[in-house]
Amino acid sequence: MKLSNEFKVGVLAVCALFILIVGVNYLKGNEIFARNITLYAEYPNVDGLAPSNAVTLFGLQVGQVDKLILIDHNKNKILVKFHIKHGIELPKNSVARIMSSGLLGGKELLLAQGAGSEFVQNDDTLRGELELSLTASINSVVSPVKAKIEKLITSIDTIVVSLNQVFDNNTKSNLRSSVSSVKQSLENIKATTETLNTFTKNETARLHSIVTNIESIANNIKNNNAAITKIMNNLSDFSDSLKASNIKSTMLQVNSSITEINSVLAKVEKGEGSLGMLLHDENLYKNLKNASGSLDALIIDMKAHPSRYVHFSVFGKKDKGEKKTLEVPK
Repeated sequence: MKLSNEFKVGVLAVCALFILIVGVNYLKGNEIFARNITLYAEYPNVDGLAPSNAVTLFGLQVGQVDKLILIDHNKNKILVKFHIKHGIELPKNSVARIMSSGLLGGKELLLAQGAGSEFVQNDDTLRGELELSLTASINSVVSPVKAKIEKLITSIDTIVVSLNQVFDNNTKSNLRSSVSSVKQSLENIKATTETLNTFTKNETARLHSIVTNIESIANNIKNNNAAITKIMNNLSDFSDSLKASNIKSTMLQVNSSITEINSVLAKVEKGEGSLGMLLHDENLYKNLKNASGSLDALIIDMKAHPSRYVHFSVFGKKDKGEKKTLEVPK
């Protein structure tokens, strides 16, 4: 059977069209003869997501975006249609998240697998989420920092203005003087420290001897601890005895005696009484002195001539001796 040229041209055109369709879908990443599961997700903003963008699961591409449909102009709802390969078990509570696929701003649809036991079926709708872009993320982090930096700069500017107002020329001069004084004080401290170091170095042996003596004293105290304890006990007993004694009554009697003695001394000082008259009457003193002298002379004469005053005779004979006049010393 002979085929006409028209038939051949038609078959060739169909084959070419079929190859064209397969090639275009291949370039788009569509598998024409593969079984896929079609899914949907709603977003208020797709943030640059476009058809043929990849759908990934755990970083592996498992499908692609098919179509973007604006379903509500007032509420800004966009329906994204995409498909995944048949045989992938994806829980129904999974999330379809739009995110950046690289630094150049490319987008992809990331499937965050849920933990449910029911898996998606064809034409199911997943919950959609929109991840912030790199620029938005940076802005979200930088904006608070920028606000804080601006506030800090304003505060620093205010502080600088206040400092300029406070630190006038007189204050600056006082600060320079204070710094100079502090420097001089530090130099004095340094010199004192050096002197102390020199003294310590030169007097090391002496300090060692002092420490040794102190240690010896401490050892002596330790060795005589029993004796010291006994002394302290004796002092305690003495204190208790002293406390128990009637010191107050004794002191009152002593005070009373001192008062009487003072009274007597006052009378003597005024010339009252025999002792006062003896101390203040000069004639009485002279008379007593003369009497004492006469008595002394009499005793001397009695010792020298006892027969003049005492007569003792067996026969009663009297001594006719010459009488002498007794001279009384003046």
